[in-house]
Amino acid sequence: TPDKAMPAVFASAPPTPESILLDRESDIVGGILSCFDGDEEAQMVILGLSGGRRGKDLREFVGVDQAALDYALKRIRRVMIKRYPNGWTP
Repeated sequence: TPDKAMPAVFASAPPTPESILLDRESDIVGGILSCFDGDEEAQMVILGLSGGRRGKDLREFVGVDQAALDYALKRIRRVMIKRYPNGWTP
């Protein structure tokens, strides 16, 4: 019957543009995070930034004051420039 065939049609539907972008963003963030194994603070900053957090919201998310956040951002910039001097691409 037609009712039994419908779920099979929906199960084979192609991914949506939104799901493709989310997967790509996840791959990018994961690649950047892997550069900071052992640096939990830097990883938290990266996760916060990828989630759109800035300023006070980011500091509270990471659990640091402004000086510690600035230092984490500096570490992140140094590592990324050193590992990817021509820019980072997934």
